[in-house]
Amino acid sequence: PALLGRARGLAAHAKLVDGRTIIDRMGGESVIEGITETMFAGLILDARVRSYFEISKEKAMPMRTQFTAVAVGGFGGPTTVGEKVVRKAHYGFNITDYHFDAVVENFYCACELMDVEPDVIADATDILWMVRNDVTAGCTVRLEVARKKSESAGTDNLFVSLGKEDGIG
Repeated sequence: PALLGRARGLAAHAKLVDGRTIIDRMGGESVIEGITETMFAGLILDARVRSYFEISKEKAMPMRTQFTAVAVGGFGGPTTVGEKVVRKAHYGFNITDYHFDAVVENFYCACELMDVEPDVIADATDILWMVRNDVTAGCTVRLEVARKKSESAGTDNLFVSLGKEDGIG
């Protein structure tokens, strides 16, 4: 049943084991909060994504809270964050598949450090993969626009833009 009239997380029903959701199998919301804290500590140290997470504590706290809310909802708990919110929140950051994979890898490591069972980690990461397109949409759209613009301009566009034989003046 939904808590306070909120719907259960999307796709979490597909990961029920013995009638227990992923969040139940992980140990509840407090474990998700611990995983989030551990993961964010790793993200700050990870050169692949550090630039996204080296921010003030005032900005980091809402980011952690939002991630926890998305994870709780996605793993079968009450959800307050919809997929459109996830897309909108990440759209301007140019997050690529490479960056997304790095974050999921850090999530996986944080789960291992919190002694989450491997099959539960696998189910949880399957759910995270489901938001990949929403998280990377902004970068994907901009890359496609740039590709089309480059194709329409022809192969000598950079040469012409830089001043042909005269070069940059």
